[in-house]
Amino acid sequence: MNKSVLAIAIGLVPHMALADYNSIDNYQGKPATDHTIEANKAFAKHLPWEDKTAFERTNRGLVAELEGDATSVRTRFPHYSEMNLDELPNSVNPSLYRQGMLNYAANGLYEVTEGVWQVRGADITNMTIYRSDNGYIIHDPLLTESAGRAAWEFAKKHLPKVNGEHKITGVIYSHSHQDHFGGSRGVIDESFDGLIIAPDKFMESIAAEAMVGGNAMSRRSQYQYGTTLPTTTKGIVDNALGLAPSQGDVTLVPHNKEINEREEWVNVDGLEILFINMPDAEAPSEHVHWIPKYKALHTAELTYDGQHNIYTFRGAKTRDALIWSKYLHELKLRFASEAAVLHQAHSAPVWNDGNGEIAEYLTLQRDNYGFLHNQTMRLANQGVTVNDIGREIEKI
Repeated sequence: MNKSVLAIAIGLVPHMALADYNSIDNYQGKPATDHTIEANKAFAKHLPWEDKTAFERTNRGLVAELEGDATSVRTRFPHYSEMNLDELPNSVNPSLYRQGMLNYAANGLYEVTEGVWQVRGADITNMTIYRSDNGYIIHDPLLTESAGRAAWEFAKKHLPKVNGEHKITGVIYSHSHQDHFGGSRGVIDESFDGLIIAPDKFMESIAAEAMVGGNAMSRRSQYQYGTTLPTTTKGIVDNALGLAPSQGDVTLVPHNKEINEREEWVNVDGLEILFINMPDAEAPSEHVHWIPKYKALHTAELTYDGQHNIYTFRGAKTRDALIWSKYLHELKLRFASEAAVLHQAHSAPVWNDGNGEIAEYLTLQRDNYGFLHNQTMRLANQGVTVNDIGREIEKI
């Protein structure tokens, strides 16, 4: 196997700019204006604060809280430990603070189901771990080498040894965004001889976004993600997918198995996995997978506890909202009844506890993107200008 490692230059990385989060000397931010305070309080009245479902899912299955180097992201957000829903700061929309509180609650190694675990809160992305015949398969080794290594070292303290060791028997990259492969060097060493699996056109997609337009998108991403702001209630509040990306070197150990067919079964150290390519929705190159042994569906980043933008400010390729909704409809029809758990690259899993929870979750996610496509085209066909379409959709 070619074990060469590609170090991705920060200037060429569009998805997350890894700037120093406290690089603006003495920046304190501005207090909220009276207009902002009034608008935020009015909006807060319409939020479903009584619905704690997402927080309950986030806390479910906790094995151990993060410790040591695996806490580096969370330690940048100490204000969340003191926040509560009755005393939200005035400076940002209360819905975003609620999302931040939800992401802050993700803090440790969690058992998803028998044979499946996730490390959540060590980076903006979840690291999923599957038990195989002779060890463990790592799915999405986080954004940076240091975060990937810290998360795996932490997990090993609480996972049982297999044949006397914690051997990594396979690695899966869900898609072509760097927070899902950048920590590969932290978990893959020179002795590794297993499969590294990636979706169709994985390298081509990375090159297109991170190389061809990388410099421009890197600059723009600093505005989109606020990476030069301090982590305070007047700076970085949350990154929606997670609190914030880790800091450090982004690496890529090249894959040695690419899923080129639309669907393909692969045996990874005794574990049968069905991979399904679903490109051009959340990412140009992306696959989801189904593991019958664990009755577990991994939806990669097609779902999370929120809604993705269709066009990113950083200038990545425009996402196809229609095909996205069709992918989610397909997953609902094929797996929602049989799956015991839906787990994802961001946010907590969804369990089928007898009330059709996975079907409902996929329905809501599907309708997010279907609504955006259908209403946009309806208004466009009526002659509504591009600048007015967003406002019209908000009214609906």
